[in-house]
Amino acid sequence: MLPLDDDIVIYVGTLHRRELSTENLRAFRIPKGTFVRLNSYIIHGTQFCSKPEAHILIMLTERTFGNDIVFKMLSEEEQVEVVG
Repeated sequence: MLPLDDDIVIYVGTLHRRELSTENLRAFRIPKGTFVRLNSYIIHGTQFCSKPEAHILIMLTERTFGNDIVFKMLSEEEQVEVVG
């Protein structure tokens, strides 16, 4: 992941006993031009930026969407707010 024209915020974490918990998530500000590589089994979600639009280069290994993606929508009780 490489933000090209704006800083972004991403959140990452790990599973706890095979379950997603916001207690295990952390948010990070990634300066534009900084490359971030996420290892397998790292939980992550969409990127956030301060501008209405930002361009981010995403590089995925072959078949990532077929074998390495699980989607879960957080309930309102599970959601957290990132402030900074």
